[in-house]
Amino acid sequence: MNSNPIRSILIVDDDEAGIVKPLCEWFQLESWQATGALYGRDCLERLRRQRFDVVLLDIRMPGEDGLTVLKRIVADFPTTCVVIFTAFDEPENFREAFRSGAWDFLSKPMDPLELVSQVDVQFTRFLESRSKDSKIANLEGFFNFCRALSHGQKNRMDPIRVWTRKMAKEDNATVRESILRDRLEPLFEDTRQCLERFEHYSRFEEATLSEVSLLELCREAAGSAANRFTRHRFGTEPSIVCDGDDSFRVKVDSVLLSEIIDNLFANALESSTAGARVTASVRKEGGQAILRVEDSGTGFDSRVLPHLGESVVTTKKSQGGFGVGLLMAARIARQLGGGFAAGNHPDRSGAWVELSIPISTSTND
Repeated sequence: MNSNPIRSILIVDDDEAGIVKPLCEWFQLESWQATGALYGRDCLERLRRQRFDVVLLDIRMPGEDGLTVLKRIVADFPTTCVVIFTAFDEPENFREAFRSGAWDFLSKPMDPLELVSQVDVQFTRFLESRSKDSKIANLEGFFNFCRALSHGQKNRMDPIRVWTRKMAKEDNATVRESILRDRLEPLFEDTRQCLERFEHYSRFEEATLSEVSLLELCREAAGSAANRFTRHRFGTEPSIVCDGDDSFRVKVDSVLLSEIIDNLFANALESSTAGARVTASVRKEGGQAILRVEDSGTGFDSRVLPHLGESVVTTKKSQGGFGVGLLMAARIARQLGGGFAAGNHPDRSGAWVELSIPISTSTND
């Protein structure tokens, strides 16, 4: 039996049978007081009549959209924690939601128990931040925003997470100011670069394409990823082996594709142990160039695996290395006329990811 005080949640979605009722039942099983609401107007009316600890809010609804409702909740009910839960996880929705005061951004589909767990954790952090000053609350919100955009970049985000938590637990205002000045602010530049990378992803359609060797890009990205993980994590250089067919070229934005390949290597290294071997192979299959990256790590969570490359971002980190990075890799491959696939090795530990891109017509046999 859960001995914690009963917490209340208002679940807002236009799908009553498929979303609202089932999630109310799941939250009630986990000792939440759960109420459903259809559409934004119903949500705001219920909030005027009753106080809720958390609002789980969809974005795409008839009438007022979720982002508009979010702004009104933040303005009129500031003690209520708002968590966005949507299938529409486009970059502009990320940015607008967090700028408007959302505490977290979760994407459909998600395992119901994992959803309940995430909401519980985020509401606890919301309460902790409100017990301190507004600067800490802003930092907590900023961290959640960065976390949602930075899967595969956790080596950059972990220091911000650590120092934000320390600042949130510190009662001495002078010490808090020192942590902000000496520890957090120097990390923001690195975070800015991470966000700029995501902005670059979202501007892909405007990119200038050129013919490049996929295998050559792989080898360059492998060197960058190995050096970074040597400095930040392993202490000794991990092994990334790149091999395959270099007789053809692909037409892409080489800078962007290098970032994507680097992200695939980062995912593989993040889930592997020190000294593990990551392999990358390039082959030609019909009119497609296929890049396959394999590791010997923990593999993908079986519940998330069927949705990799779809418009889903999970905040579950125990398996590591999936989310926005793989989502953007899949989107870019599909924009180019290629594809994306991923899975776990059937006979050993680890996972694989395949990215396919059309071969340039000037080099295609």
